[in-house]
Amino acid sequence: MWEVMAMKKWLLGSFFTVLLTTFGLIYHLDETNSAMAIVDDYAQYSLTIGEETLIYKNIGRSENEAQNYINVAAETHVATWGGKKIQDNFDGHNTHFIGHNPGVFHILKKVEIGDEILVKDEFQTVEVYQVKQIVIVDDSGHLVDDPSRNIMQEIIGIGTTEQITLQTCLSETTNLVIMAYPFSK
Repeated sequence: MWEVMAMKKWLLGSFFTVLLTTFGLIYHLDETNSAMAIVDDYAQYSLTIGEETLIYKNIGRSENEAQNYINVAAETHVATWGGKKIQDNFDGHNTHFIGHNPGVFHILKKVEIGDEILVKDEFQTVEVYQVKQIVIVDDSGHLVDDPSRNIMQEIIGIGTTEQITLQTCLSETTNLVIMAYPFSK
């Protein structure tokens, strides 16, 4: 009888492990047979720039939450902030990513027009984006080389075109902004 109950617990635990792993959560049973979650639900999202693959977290418009997240680990943390909260490679909108320089986004200083950026979204689809525009703006979104032009809405707005926008600081008052669109073959 004990062996049958133990087998049922094992089968039930295995079923839930498979079910929950499918949804991006990893569960295991501890010594008391209670479920414990090891949640790293954003690890499936990534940006590949050159030879570097960076993990990002979908946070969205909460400025403090995204800023606090990247501040915790400047060398590794990238977050969505403006545009659509959740990166979807096929939703026809902008997603804005932020990261620190010096830090994880130091690599953006090496990016050039025409470079490719691979993005894995929450659906595990990978899209190749091609860099079309690189600009330097002040903290208000004015172009440094044309202060009369403000592109803040292009940077952080949702927009109506599939694109990604990557932003990092160059100084206390200037930011490097990279805009990329799905690669056209």
